[in-house]
Amino acid sequence: MSGPGRPRTRWTATGGCGRWRSGRTACSPPPTTTGGSSSSIRCPAVTGTVTHPRAVTAVAFSANGRFLASGGADRTVRISELGGAAPAEVRTLTCDAPLSAVAFHPVDRAIAVATESGTVTAFEVETGFEQYRVSHPAPVRDLAFTADGELLVTSCEDGVLRVVGGRP
Repeated sequence: MSGPGRPRTRWTATGGCGRWRSGRTACSPPPTTTGGSSSSIRCPAVTGTVTHPRAVTAVAFSANGRFLASGGADRTVRISELGGAAPAEVRTLTCDAPLSAVAFHPVDRAIAVATESGTVTAFEVETGFEQYRVSHPAPVRDLAFTADGELLVTSCEDGVLRVVGGRP
């Protein structure tokens, strides 16, 4: 937010160089977060930095705007709480392959994570407990929950959209 006496601030997650491209945008009013091939994430309403050793490939806000998840080519998802002066890392989740997409469940405190290996895994945000895992025949490119969280849709490199139950 900028204006008289209100400096423009940003939140940045950085990673190393790589051939990964995100081009995804995640919104949760008021901030807008963007990620891309520069291995960085910018959020104009929060300040701070979280780093991945390799490219940042996916970002998502929780429905209440309290958490931000960043997924990377390093096979990790870093969940940060945005309530303080700077993002505070809450949890790091390790996956079986580089990340391609992340999405917070809109109702429950869970996150779905998609990987280049075709695996979609749902984790509890607070504990890191694996709730369920779904395998796909090709890399998963994106995923999204319905507004009520009852369904999860995935898009796969094989050209097929798959709909599964969104709750454990």
